[in-house]
Amino acid sequence: MTLLQKIWAGWKRFGHFMGDLLARVVLTVFYFTLLLPFGMISSLFGDPLDMKQKRAPKWHERTTGDRNLTEAQREF
Repeated sequence: MTLLQKIWAGWKRFGHFMGDLLARVVLTVFYFTLLLPFGMISSLFGDPLDMKQKRAPKWHERTTGDRNLTEAQREF
């Protein structure tokens, strides 16, 4: 191995280490500045299951006349 190849191999090792370190730092900062506050706000004020307020049911009365099996099988 020549001197230039050794320097290049060392540079690649250093670049891999720095890339790993920088990715961890950037993703940690991203998580704590954007995702964590958004998640906390949405969990405190959001209601994805619609369980907080009891409202009138959203069911509609059935208006079709298919009360038996033969009428239900006839779609049109």
